Amino acid sequence: MVPIKMHEKFKTINWQVNLIGLVMCLSLFGDLALFASLPVYHLQLGISVVSLGLVFSIHRLIRIPGNPIYAAVMGNHSRKPFFYLGVLFAILSTAGYGVSDGLAQLIFFRILWGLAWILIYLTSMAMVVDQTSQKNRGRWMGTLNAWYLTGIAGGSFAGGFLVDLLGFRISMFLCAAFSLLALLILHRLVIDTKQERFRFDADVMLPEIKHQFVGIIKSLGKIKQNGRIVLILIVYLIYQFAGEGVALSMLAYSLMERFGSSISVGWWVMGAATVSGLFLAFRYSFSALISPKIGSLSDNRADGNRFTTTVAGLLIGAISFLLMAYGNQIGWVLFGILLNAIGGAAMLVSLSAMIGDVSTHDMDTNWLGIYATAGDIGSSFGPLSGYLLLPILGVPSVFLLCSILFLTCGIVLIVFQKNLFKKVKLGD
Repeated sequence: MVPIKMHEKFKTINWQVNLIGLVMCLSLFGDLALFASLPVYHLQLGISVVSLGLVFSIHRLIRIPGNPIYAAVMGNHSRKPFFYLGVLFAILSTAGYGVSDGLAQLIFFRILWGLAWILIYLTSMAMVVDQTSQKNRGRWMGTLNAWYLTGIAGGSFAGGFLVDLLGFRISMFLCAAFSLLALLILHRLVIDTKQERFRFDADVMLPEIKHQFVGIIKSLGKIKQNGRIVLILIVYLIYQFAGEGVALSMLAYSLMERFGSSISVGWWVMGAATVSGLFLAFRYSFSALISPKIGSLSDNRADGNRFTTTVAGLLIGAISFLLMAYGNQIGWVLFGILLNAIGGAAMLVSLSAMIGDVSTHDMDTNWLGIYATAGDIGSSFGPLSGYLLLPILGVPSVFLLCSILFLTCGIVLIVFQKNLFKKVKLGD
């Protein structure tokens, strides 16, 4: 094979982190297009309202055992082959949504997407950690997070606007084309941050996986000795449960129930899927815009500053849920989404930087897998819980419960701040 020649400028950390983020971004389009459009078009695919919770959760449920297994397998091996496989799975799963007919087929492709995201997300984080230090990790994690949020925004817009315009199936094929573009960028421009080849040899692999799982168990044992890690994992779980799991999956349904299938925004009348997609795109685009700045600010002070940013994010997020649930005009809902964008960015950047600090300080990459698994537990049970409670409580009360969760979590962090975060600086 002829080696690919790459200009030296693409080898800098600035280019590499942004290229890794771009690949992640484009791979997300299919998943978020489904989130934005399926609650409105579910009957066309033969999916009941209650089944939507399972569709929006199954890919995350599969990641709960998958994250630590992959973190153990990945270790210090070459990153890029795993990245290739993840993006390939993203292409196949997104195209699969377009040909699905009924719940069983859709569930199969959601599981395939879950495997794809395990490979894409953890590999992306590991490649950024490989190239950074505690002095600049917040900045570059913020950049990676900005691309992640941009992918959510782009997929949300595609899922709303394109599906209303072209239909569900054609839109899914177009989103699969975005993932194909991601595969080409990965092949041509992204440099592997580890050079050790991975050998698919059971005699070598099984003892290594066993060794890595021993490391994971030891890492879990350290949780008892470090209250900060406990809180990082709990907050991330709650954020993913309420913020991503419930709110993200139910927004389109909430808008359709409260304002109808056609919604007036100013002088424009748009379909509920389009409005949902636009609102989600706005939410995640704004989060992407402010994430690098939040990350840089968290690098400049003690670790307690990252803690303070997390608490602020929880409190702002709690207010946003109330506005999204009880705002009697579409403008109030949009303002709630704006606040949700600010709170979500603050939490995601600060928490990912803190877990990155722990991983590097302890020389223990297993924390990345444990962190991702905590989030997947939250985000997988969020849609299931939300859609199961929907017939009993209704949309406003479900969002109110999310607000109470965020508020309670913020108060608990404030109470324990003095004991867990006092005089702790980066690098300690």
